[in-house]
Amino acid sequence: MSVVFLKPEERYIRSYWETFGDICREGIYLALSEPFPYKSTVEFMKNMISDGAPSLFVIDDESDGCVGWCDAISEDGINGRLGMGLAEPYRNRGYGTELLKRVIELSREYGYKYLFLEVWKTNGRAVHLYEKAGFGTYDEDDKKLYMKLKLDK
Repeated sequence: MSVVFLKPEERYIRSYWETFGDICREGIYLALSEPFPYKSTVEFMKNMISDGAPSLFVIDDESDGCVGWCDAISEDGINGRLGMGLAEPYRNRGYGTELLKRVIELSREYGYKYLFLEVWKTNGRAVHLYEKAGFGTYDEDDKKLYMKLKLDK
């Protein structure tokens, strides 16, 4: 099982949406239990592609489908909000670590000052991944940790 990391392309939107839906339905990692509607996902992804926002798809070499993603979307043009997911068969193979590392670097190049994220406290693997990448917790509530990473050039 081998993968490549690519900037998002329109031809992968359908498989991205399917993978996103699969991870939502796991009910463990994402706040949603179902993906956003396909039509709005296409619009969102086309905007992200045209904006050049820091983002990568994980593409399975054999199926040529998207099996994961990581993106850093900005609401203020200065900082990015990180989101990522990886289909179950591709976890614990180092792909998530490499994906995160690459999107952090893309975020630096894009000019973001900080990356922010929210993670369930019960998602120990993700918390470990983010801490290993340099994220620190700046706040928390009963269920989530709120983490950030300062991006120095």
